[in-house]
Amino acid sequence: MICYLSHPYGGDSRNLKRIQVLIAMLHEANPDDLVISPVPMWSELYKVMDYIDGLDMCLELIGTCDKFYLAGDWTQSKGCIAERAYALALGMEIIELEGDGVYD
Repeated sequence: MICYLSHPYGGDSRNLKRIQVLIAMLHEANPDDLVISPVPMWSELYKVMDYIDGLDMCLELIGTCDKFYLAGDWTQSKGCIAERAYALALGMEIIELEGDGVYD
């Protein structure tokens, strides 16, 4: 199963680390699943790409997935809210994760 991980980023390297840890934790719990997140793949584009163009890329990626995870303080992130709305519109299974697994 291909699973999308939605987590706030905002250009913050601590969020990138949180996402990387969550991907590892999800893989350990579900080794047959492929967990993907746009942040580790495209974090450098965040600095140079128009926000809406980047969000469009994320939505396209969500469309290839079977399951949708939400993590971090996603309710305060416009990107995560938009991604969740798209996943809902697609009828995807949505799972909200508790905590990040990484603390400052």
